[in-house]
Amino acid sequence: NVRVSPETRAEISAQGQFLYRQMNDAVRQASGADLELSEMGTSLTALFVAEDDLFFWHVGHSRAYLFRHGTLAQLTTDHTLSENRRGASAPTDAKSDFIHLVTETVGGRTAGPGVDAEHIKLLSGDRVLLCTNGLTDVVSDDQIADQLAQVRSPAEECRQLLELARAAGSPDDVTVILADYTLESDRREARRAS
Repeated sequence: NVRVSPETRAEISAQGQFLYRQMNDAVRQASGADLELSEMGTSLTALFVAEDDLFFWHVGHSRAYLFRHGTLAQLTTDHTLSENRRGASAPTDAKSDFIHLVTETVGGRTAGPGVDAEHIKLLSGDRVLLCTNGLTDVVSDDQIADQLAQVRSPAEECRQLLELARAAGSPDDVTVILADYTLESDRREARRAS
């Protein structure tokens, strides 16, 4: 049981950063030990929930979303050249040329990646989605939100999102993880009422 306070919040964030450094070292070590794995790297988005506190760390172009009260909000920012060029003078059609050039990866640099670390408060009824770009490259945020608004079981929602990606011809691997959040006090209250 972790009680989140201003002191433990900083410690939890530091532990996530440490975990990413450890993973970076492991990927680099495997990359150096096998020629077929040389120069490999990966995206990684990780979550930690303690009571109503959601901590998340992110590197690369996988994504975390929060679905709350019918609105889908992207929690992470893609570490891609196209995202870095936003606001620059690049023409909008140039985005497609840069969409998969990842600027931060686990395993990419000896010193480790620049990890985005964030913290938000959760509310009962929130849905948290983790997914790879195999989904988001071919399925729009509006389509994802429409699916999540159906409020089916997380397993069924994942199946539906995978089917959308397949139907759209996703050329990449598709990974989808969904979790529904309910405060323990609300869960107890619902049990008492039933």
